Amino acid sequence: MKSKMLLLAPLFFLCVQLSAQYSSAIGLRLGYPASVSYKKFLNDQNAIELTAGIYFNDINLGALYEVHTDIDEVDNLRWYWGVGGQVGLYNNFAKSGVAVGVSGALGLDYVFDEVPLNLSLDIIPTFFLVGSGYETGYFNGFDGYGALSARYVLGGDK
Repeated sequence: MKSKMLLLAPLFFLCVQLSAQYSSAIGLRLGYPASVSYKKFLNDQNAIELTAGIYFNDINLGALYEVHTDIDEVDNLRWYWGVGGQVGLYNNFAKSGVAVGVSGALGLDYVFDEVPLNLSLDIIPTFFLVGSGYETGYFNGFDGYGALSARYVLGGDK
């Protein structure tokens, strides 16, 4: 029994080390629209990101599933892609409505060693499929959301 435990101990420490990246972070997306962002890693590579932004009287809510891949040449830097959706709520010029769209994501993600800070730079192209936005021109067809995000790391050793 002791020999099995000795064999499993390195595997346990390897699993702990692999999950020692940041596990979640919250902060701001500084772009269009300015948003609050929360990212939660499900495992070493896969994360979900939730956003909520305001642009004048419009509100944009988004959810993305992201896949992160290390960039070997730079420590703590990863690139990622993702898919998800957006919901736009607008109230402009005495008209209001809801629009729903599908999104993609492509970006870079960096976490600092010394401070609990995560930075990411991405673009989130979105195609709005459904909603009253077609009547007013808001949330109409294709739109691209890009931003620099700064988040406070909530979990992990980074």
